[in-house]
Amino acid sequence: MVLGNGDPMFYHKVKQILIRELLKRMDYLGIKMDDEIPREYIQEYAIGSMLNLSIYWLEKDDPEAPSEFTKIMMYTRTKVPLSFAIKKE
Repeated sequence: MVLGNGDPMFYHKVKQILIRELLKRMDYLGIKMDDEIPREYIQEYAIGSMLNLSIYWLEKDDPEAPSEFTKIMMYTRTKVPLSFAIKKE
């Protein structure tokens, strides 16, 4: 793994930071998670896919430009994960 210089806790630390940020932004935007699926599964799915895509991109021999990767990441963020969320009333 490129990230963390082989520190096995690095992935976990980054994941915890991303979960906190995800929850803060959802609260700010007035979005709550759907009650049909336990929250921790939705978090794991959203954050895990983000981290895995980022690691894949960083480890590629010829990665896309950061601006192109950002577009890819934003596109994937607006498709499936948002279907797990509902707007607060």
